[in-house]
Amino acid sequence: MENRDDYNDSSSPFPPKSIFGKLDFSQAKIRLNKVASEKQSIRDKPRHKELLGNEEENDRLRDYTFQAGLDEWYDKLKHNTFESEFVPIKAEEAKAIVSHWYKRGNISDYIGDMPKSLLPLTERIEQAITKNSWSDRGAFIKLSTRSPKDSETLLSKAKSRYKTRINTLRKQPSEREKKILYCEELVAAAAVHSGHEAISILLDSWRVIQDLESAFEEDGKPVYPLSVVVRKWDTRVTPQTEFRAFIWGGKLTCIGQYWHFLHLPELKDIKHEIAEDCCRFYEDHLKESMPVPNAMLDLAWLGPGQVLLIEINPLQEGMGDVAVSTGLFDFENKKDKAVLTGKAPFEIRLRIEDEGGEKGYSKMGYELKKMIDQAE
Repeated sequence: MENRDDYNDSSSPFPPKSIFGKLDFSQAKIRLNKVASEKQSIRDKPRHKELLGNEEENDRLRDYTFQAGLDEWYDKLKHNTFESEFVPIKAEEAKAIVSHWYKRGNISDYIGDMPKSLLPLTERIEQAITKNSWSDRGAFIKLSTRSPKDSETLLSKAKSRYKTRINTLRKQPSEREKKILYCEELVAAAAVHSGHEAISILLDSWRVIQDLESAFEEDGKPVYPLSVVVRKWDTRVTPQTEFRAFIWGGKLTCIGQYWHFLHLPELKDIKHEIAEDCCRFYEDHLKESMPVPNAMLDLAWLGPGQVLLIEINPLQEGMGDVAVSTGLFDFENKKDKAVLTGKAPFEIRLRIEDEGGEKGYSKMGYELKKMIDQAE
């Protein structure tokens, strides 16, 4: 998981899914820069120039995105992150996933079966899940670049889980509690137990489609290596334990809540301990093995002295919606940008109060608000 919320942020120079509307892309084919059909690609149209920049800049940002991929750093940092299995994606499988996305039209109007050509990939993912002793707890599925956190299948599953949980409560939760409960279920919903479940969430994620289109040329030639990554599921990772640390020029400059729209008062008295642990973890275990100089680190603080690396995300001006990705730090604000880029002293920021009503929901995204409302 565009609505200006961190859940839907896209670390990509390309336009968001919403601009496609109900246009017919059934003839679209995989290509790095253009779609091979009589229809001009949305990303090439002049009216999106402000989103795309020039082609040379796009190529630079695209290269930077793949340089930060999990496959680039896992071997060096595997003892500081979750156990992972890599399942390489073949060109014909990438093409089948992208073609499936475009053929079905608007995602909310489509229900279809998985393409048969993806059965081999499904089986390889299934094997990667079941071969591990931790498979009974589930696995987290992502590409070596980004996760399918915008998947409609995942969001629907979270909504169902949230509705069930709300119905078991003896008293009506507050608006703040509702947001926390939903985000907890959103995290839990990402656990999958089979290859078919994994493929289902990959097929309806625009983030996945973007990265596949960037990784393969139309003729199937790989521009960048790309894999489905099967990661060990850890139930200790919750919205209360996730933080985003910002690295600029190899220096950890600041830390904020990953779920930055949630007010979690239980963190107030331990925020300095969290900051100290995360900074020490970076200096002792990550700094020398960083794949890129500027990055956003998703970290799990699991208790005093216990920190794990969840993800390394690229951070560059011009890449996606930087203002959304940086959460409680506003990259477009002069003072905040100084903090982010290491020109001002280190800070850790938490949301100090709950912003109720429309203002509070705007921080998490109206799409998530709609799902909470629909589940009640």
